[in-house]
Amino acid sequence: MGSLPLSIIGVIVAIVSIILLAYKGVHVTLLGPIAALIIAISAGLTFNDFLTNYAAGYGNMVASTLFLYSFCMVFTTLMLDAGYLHAIAYFIADTIGAKHTALVCMIACTIFTIGGLSASGYLVMYSIGLILCSKANYHRGFLAAAVMCPSWSFAAIMPMAASTPNGILGPALGTSNMAGLIPGFASAVVMFVVDAIILERMQSRGGSFQAWDLIQLDEDTQKNLPPVWKAFIPIIIVFVMYNFVRLAIVPSVAIACVYVTLVELKKLGRDFYKRWQKGFIDALIPVAGVAAMSGIGSIIQMTPAWDALMDFMGAALFNPYIMVFAFVALVGLCLGSGSATVTTGLTGIQGMLPILLEQGVDLGNLHRLIAIAGHGTSALPSSGGIVAAIQLFKSDHKESYTPVGITCCLVPILVCAVVTLPLMMLGFT
Repeated sequence: MGSLPLSIIGVIVAIVSIILLAYKGVHVTLLGPIAALIIAISAGLTFNDFLTNYAAGYGNMVASTLFLYSFCMVFTTLMLDAGYLHAIAYFIADTIGAKHTALVCMIACTIFTIGGLSASGYLVMYSIGLILCSKANYHRGFLAAAVMCPSWSFAAIMPMAASTPNGILGPALGTSNMAGLIPGFASAVVMFVVDAIILERMQSRGGSFQAWDLIQLDEDTQKNLPPVWKAFIPIIIVFVMYNFVRLAIVPSVAIACVYVTLVELKKLGRDFYKRWQKGFIDALIPVAGVAAMSGIGSIIQMTPAWDALMDFMGAALFNPYIMVFAFVALVGLCLGSGSATVTTGLTGIQGMLPILLEQGVDLGNLHRLIAIAGHGTSALPSSGGIVAAIQLFKSDHKESYTPVGITCCLVPILVCAVVTLPLMMLGFT
């Protein structure tokens, strides 16, 4: 086992390496092992320790998220091919108008996230958002943030949402989807309002629309879409099954997938199974990316730096909610992945759980706090998910990251500090 100073230096070097390599376009599936190896060497771990523990962390994350991501991707594929995603998006756009492009994108992606659709749903909204930007003559710099901030912040962390954090934390802590109801909803509402105000101002100040070559949809697409009421039914099914029938997220989404397949069987054709197949295949890359960052968490947990952090947290005299927030936020800084941060942070918190409960921490609030705290610092420029998304939008950090950083990173951190924590410390659950 190496020394504490060297271990801390290794963690810092690993984080810097992730940021620099991510900017160079290195994929997160390679970034994870590189960063983990740096941390392992600085901590004095053997190469065999590195291989064994990184693989264990990787495998545990795959086990906890594989079917969650797979069925969400199947759901997204079916909703897309049936025209449901476009129907919902265009309905919101027609109702609100291109003048409020940011708000249109935020509302649509909020519905997608709450309804159990994977983050790839924001790719659909980005394409439609480009059309709205062209109509309103807005520069597209704010657009990545408008479609990403719901699934990276308020819609992902709120109670009742069929989201990955709820899917991970609920079974692990034995909490319900209503956990931390008041602090969770209050935080989500404040995040939404603040993000909407910021992005509405940004959209009219970024210059004129230039990205004509990226517009892939035309107005004729809207004429052949199914009625919007029909498009909302699968999302309602997920919401009802998850929140009122009390099924877990995976079976809730699976039922909605079966429903769409049966209802749209004629449109999907005899090879409808290929949509399911595509969803399962498409899920492998995001699962591998999250698992790659989770592997870093497994290595960090073997270092003197982690031991020192756990000793400090155990001896801390400040409020336990503040302690959990600081701890999870620090893990997010190291891992750059919301799901990996939730999983690794949860592992550390579970070791302190008896003490936290003795200090009066509500288990539901703990669920909600880990979810919120894990989605702030994990959205720094080093985040593999953000790098990948911006690349998919055919943009770059120079054009898109500032709005993304403000809405997905800064706002959640500040809201957690000034809304979530005070409500929990006052006893609201």
